[in-house]
Amino acid sequence: MSRIDDLRTFYDRVKETAKKEMGFGREDYRRAMRDALTAQGRETEATRIDQMTGTNRTITMAREMMGKANPAHVKARDDIGLGLPEDRAGRIGHILGALGSDVVQDRGRELWWLINAPQALGNVAQEIALKRISPELYSTSQVRVDKAGKRLPV
Repeated sequence: MSRIDDLRTFYDRVKETAKKEMGFGREDYRRAMRDALTAQGRETEATRIDQMTGTNRTITMAREMMGKANPAHVKARDDIGLGLPEDRAGRIGHILGALGSDVVQDRGRELWWLINAPQALGNVAQEIALKRISPELYSTSQVRVDKAGKRLPV
């Protein structure tokens, strides 16, 4: 195989993985986050900032590349095909696709709008404080009621 053929193969792999990554959306990352939290036995409900940072591909990819990602979250993303490829061309394509997808789907701006004003930042801080003080606010439980609307034991 010639050097040109090698470059063409490399380029095709970059293009293939970028295209694949561009096809994923927010719901794919939400699913991965829910799967990871469920596998850890944790509640799947979270504060807005946790949901945003846990489902934003650029943020999760950066954590993965720096080795700071939670292994359960990495596994959950790998299990549904969202993980970083092992080969260099695949990683380059994956990064380009994730960044391109974030630009096209305007995911970067959503973080800005969540924390862009003192009141918005106050709301985020309040949610974080409430979750620390009273974690049951972000938990779910099964509720049964009778026909009259009275609560029954589960």
